[in-house]
Amino acid sequence: RGSLGFGKEFADALHGKIGDLDVNDCINLIKASTKQIEKLDENNIALYGGSHGGFLGGALIGHPEFHNLQKCAVLRNPVLNFPFMITATDIPDWVATECGIPTFQAMPEHKNARNITEEDMAHLWKISPRANVHNVTAAVMLTLGDCDQRVPPAQGYEYAMELRALGNVKEDNIEVYHYKEDGHSLASPEASAHGAIAAAKFMLKHTIGLGGY
Repeated sequence: RGSLGFGKEFADALHGKIGDLDVNDCINLIKASTKQIEKLDENNIALYGGSHGGFLGGALIGHPEFHNLQKCAVLRNPVLNFPFMITATDIPDWVATECGIPTFQAMPEHKNARNITEEDMAHLWKISPRANVHNVTAAVMLTLGDCDQRVPPAQGYEYAMELRALGNVKEDNIEVYHYKEDGHSLASPEASAHGAIAAAKFMLKHTIGLGGY
């Protein structure tokens, strides 16, 4: 829920419920798919997502109950830290809408606009993948655009640093690629080609054990 293509009600259902409805939808989809499709190996699930999709990947691999559903995740310019996002992104209104916090700073025209509170920041942290990084055991690959103003890359670098500091994921199972001239779309020939090849190799390595680096 929250995606476009199924009507306004479906898209608006996620407002104020990000990290809940969308994450649970993904968990239910994984469970249903592995049960209904014989060729899917429930022990070899790889995640791939960017932006909000990267948020979902981060939320799933750090989920308190279901983090072991996935073997690896490729996160492209992922949203990982909402307290950071609401102060640094060029679309703070998206954070405010999806997280249910209509602040003056993000949505000055909202009828219920108010100043952000300490409780708001605590809520933003609680629903951030960064808050659950200690649960992560899956291999993680991050691809980041250093010029990304939509999802500033500092949260990706900090996430990788914390993964390494915690030690729950082996050092060689954490990969970070950054593209100095790229923004949110990672659309340069270098980022799109190299990123796709690196992601494919990463997922094959950590699911079926295919090397070839």
